[in-house]
Amino acid sequence: MEIPEGVAILPLEEKRRYIIELRKEGKTYREIAKILKVSPVDISRVLRGVVKKDEITELKEKVEEISEIMDFYDLAKLIGKRNQTICGFCKGEYCKLWRLQPGSIKWEIREEKVKGEKVYRLNVKKHVEFCALCYMPILKEVLKEIKKRSEDWW
Repeated sequence: MEIPEGVAILPLEEKRRYIIELRKEGKTYREIAKILKVSPVDISRVLRGVVKKDEITELKEKVEEISEIMDFYDLAKLIGKRNQTICGFCKGEYCKLWRLQPGSIKWEIREEKVKGEKVYRLNVKKHVEFCALCYMPILKEVLKEIKKRSEDWW
């Protein structure tokens, strides 16, 4: 970076940009201090402020991401609750359709035997958002609509 003449007499706030740029170029605090006629302590203060602003910006972005995920999660719960009201597989607390592997999900599951085979059922009353992934309620509604339309047609 080329430093214009007279930068050394500028106030610290105006040197800020040069401090940051020189540091990005890999200059040490001592080298920056010598070039800009500023103390290493002031350089440290300026650079700490930059790091804090960068960290704050990064945290804000992460909070926004989490907020978006939570919005999606809330939507999944709403869809899941709706699906449970029309699903024939969701009797009681555990879904009769989904078969999981033990340990594949950290949610509550129950072991059952189906035709001599161990299966693991998900507690969909506690984890209603899982039902948002299920196609069966939609298929059930589609078949119901097809039946209705075919009856009307004949």
